[in-house]
Amino acid sequence: MPLSPPQPRTAIHKRAIECIGYERADGLWDIEAHLVDSKYHAHMRRDNETMRQPGQPVHNMWIRLTIDLDMLIHDAEAITDDGPHPTCGDIAVNFKRLVGVTIGPG
Repeated sequence: MPLSPPQPRTAIHKRAIECIGYERADGLWDIEAHLVDSKYHAHMRRDNETMRQPGQPVHNMWIRLTIDLDMLIHDAEAITDDGPHPTCGDIAVNFKRLVGVTIGPG
C-alpha cells in the first residue's frame, strides 16, 4: 500500500544499501554490503577544497563478513572508497577485530 501524499518538500540526501549473501564451497557464508550516500545538490566537501556534484558519493563503503551457521565471524574486510574526510578510510583495518565475535540478539 503506498504512503499518503507528502507535504511539499525537497530531496536532499540519499542512502543506498545493498546486501548480498553468498554460500561458499567451504560451508561458510560471505555477507557483502555496499553503502553509498549522495546529495541531490552540489556541495563543498568538508575539506573545503573540492566541490561534489549531485549524485557524487559522499560515502562509498564496502564490507564483507565471513560467518558460519552459528553466526561466528571468521573474517571481516572493509574498504572506504569515498568519505567526507581524508581519514575516513583509516577505520577499515579495525574491522578485523570482529573476527571471533558471534553475531547475536541485541
